[in-house]
Amino acid sequence: MEQIQIPVAVETHRFITPREAADICGVTTNVLALWRHHRRGPRYWKVGRNVRYDFEETHAWVNSNVRECNPTVEGMYRR
Repeated sequence: MEQIQIPVAVETHRFITPREAADICGVTTNVLALWRHHRRGPRYWKVGRNVRYDFEETHAWVNSNVRECNPTVEGMYRR
């Protein structure tokens, strides 16, 4: 009997729906669609008409976009 090879992406990724990805990113599914159109946001896969995001990569994308606010920078808040 021939053994079937499963692609690596299927073995190692937990795919989530755009709704789940939007919840993780804190935006609407419409914003995610707009980001896809402009090639922004977390990486995604299309299988036919279905869009899927990788759970781990979506969290990593959110965490990589953290910005520090440093109000003590000289000259930033002048009175």
